[in-house]
Amino acid sequence: MKEKEKLDKLKKMLLELGSVVVAYSGGVDSNFLLKVAKDTLGENVIAVTIHAMMHSSREIEEAKQYTQNFGVKHIILNIENFDLKEFKENGVDRCYHCKKYIFSKIKEVAKEHNIKYIVDGTNIDDLGDYRPGLKALSELGVISPLKDSSLKKKKLGRFQKH
Repeated sequence: MKEKEKLDKLKKMLLELGSVVVAYSGGVDSNFLLKVAKDTLGENVIAVTIHAMMHSSREIEEAKQYTQNFGVKHIILNIENFDLKEFKENGVDRCYHCKKYIFSKIKEVAKEHNIKYIVDGTNIDDLGDYRPGLKALSELGVISPLKDSSLKKKKLGRFQKH
């Protein structure tokens, strides 16, 4: 499938969802997804960023700026007391427990705004890595439209330049 076809597939998927909460970290993947979601769905997009101990204030400020530039409603969830035993134990499955906790919080925001779907920036390249957090996303019903559209991380920057 050509890159344009993959992008068209992504837009079609988003249109079918109707409204989405984008799990927004401010990284390349979620930036790209947020831009396409906003361009495709307009006001039916909310970006949610987690502010926890593993995120710097600079990252949060950049996320605020980007969403403001796009005119996207942006919610920052402050998780100050990240008292998750399984995360603190630093075991091999800590990412699973962290993602499950974080995306459960994002799911609460989606519910408060009557939005059924949460999307994240997981792309096809992420599947080659050991990512226990992907299991948590699947369990919570989080949709990964970049992955489902067969989009690769290195191609996302090219789309953003056009």
